[in-house]
Amino acid sequence: RTGEPDIRRDNAAPVLIGDHVYEFEEDEDAVEEAEAAEAEYPLTLGARVRAGIAKARAAVAEWFAKLPLNNADEWMKDRSESLGKSVSGSGNAALRRLLPEGFLRPETQLRIPNSVLIAIAVLLPVIIGLFAGVVYVQRGRDQQFTDYMASARLEAGLARTAPDPLAARPHWETVIAWLDQAEAIYPGQPDSAALKAEAQQAVDALENIQRLIFEPLVPGGFGPTAKLTGLVVNGSEVYALDSAHQIVYRALLTESNKFTIDRGFQCESGAVGSFVIDHIVDIAWLNEPNVVGQDALLALDDGGVLMYCKPDGTPPEASQLIPPDSGFKSPRAIEIYADRLYIFDPGANEIWLYEPDGGIFSERPKGYFTGGTPELSTAAGFTIAQGDVYILRADGRLTFCSRDPNTLLSNCVENALFTDTRTGHASGDRLDDVGTASQLFYDPPPEPSLYLLDVSSGGAYQLSLKLVLQRQYRSAANLPDPVAAMAIGANKEMFVAAGNTVYWARR
Repeated sequence: RTGEPDIRRDNAAPVLIGDHVYEFEEDEDAVEEAEAAEAEYPLTLGARVRAGIAKARAAVAEWFAKLPLNNADEWMKDRSESLGKSVSGSGNAALRRLLPEGFLRPETQLRIPNSVLIAIAVLLPVIIGLFAGVVYVQRGRDQQFTDYMASARLEAGLARTAPDPLAARPHWETVIAWLDQAEAIYPGQPDSAALKAEAQQAVDALENIQRLIFEPLVPGGFGPTAKLTGLVVNGSEVYALDSAHQIVYRALLTESNKFTIDRGFQCESGAVGSFVIDHIVDIAWLNEPNVVGQDALLALDDGGVLMYCKPDGTPPEASQLIPPDSGFKSPRAIEIYADRLYIFDPGANEIWLYEPDGGIFSERPKGYFTGGTPELSTAAGFTIAQGDVYILRADGRLTFCSRDPNTLLSNCVENALFTDTRTGHASGDRLDDVGTASQLFYDPPPEPSLYLLDVSSGGAYQLSLKLVLQRQYRSAANLPDPVAAMAIGANKEMFVAAGNTVYWARR
């Protein structure tokens, strides 16, 4: 700026650091010049700032130049050699103590590069620290496990001394919760397993639960990406619907009492004759007489096409159902009863009924509801038991419907009442411990029963046809996936589909 003195200088003073020479501005002259200029001329704000910066730089350079940095390199070399000699000497002494006497000559020295010795000296404390950390964590886990077990034993003592089983129940449930945390640290401990079995048995007795030992129907399941959502059991044959790949698998019981997949069975979406199976919604067993002249697995497509899958391995056949006047809306499930075909269509708020003609469903369907029609939009499924229709809601409520055989008029009871005799539970229009009901299954005589599947707990509630709770079935071990479907075998075995696997258990 015109009229202002130039306070910058280019002269530099050398500073030696190790083998290098560094030059710094002689800020003393710059500062003196800046002070003289400031006294002689009235400086602007910018000039004052530059003068302040010059003073600060001069102070820093003066402090830095006085540091004994030119000796730092030699100091590091001396300390490195000293540390190397110390570690080397210690290593020689230790090696002579460990090796047999006379193995090393007196003049023999352990020669290890200084860099390696320094690395050892630096890393050894780190390794020791890591080892100590592992020991500390391990001791912490041991202490946690001990604390969980102690809490579980305390609660078990309170449960055993409770005045009645109902008062003991919350203590037993707490025992199970503590043991779950203990087993997460150290699974399979005998003490933990024994105490958990005692607690589980006490809770199961109150809930009327029978634990079943389920095992996979076939090793490895039906494929890593399979999603099984439907089951049909016919004698020693098990049929599983894989909704992810739109295929039905068939498993057969062999002479060695093991199930194996029938690779020759053909039942999947795609072209079947002149029809195209787009999306299989449900499956059911169909006895002869029928269109294929043999017992077959019946699969329903969402467009109203029936596919007949033959156990003998020959290609399936298909036929188109005559749709209702309003058309199919969202058919979801099928049932065969007294050779009639029932199609559950919540979208149309109807159950379509097809009468057979020589084993062929060739007539136009009739609506099942001829009186008042219940609301089906919230229905999870349905089943037919001895001619009566039971409609299941997702919240566990049931609608019971019957038809007069003479007038064919339907009569439905909304929110039918359950009878629950378990201690601590109340009878009402639903079982109070059902979370999300997903399926209702009818098992015919000699012990006619309804089975209500709760996907939340994986429990299957066995009910009489009058909706009296008989018992509840659950797996003795947690299954890896939620239970999506169930079926009952000829000898009352229970089959459940979960994930890509079918499990079965004898009762």
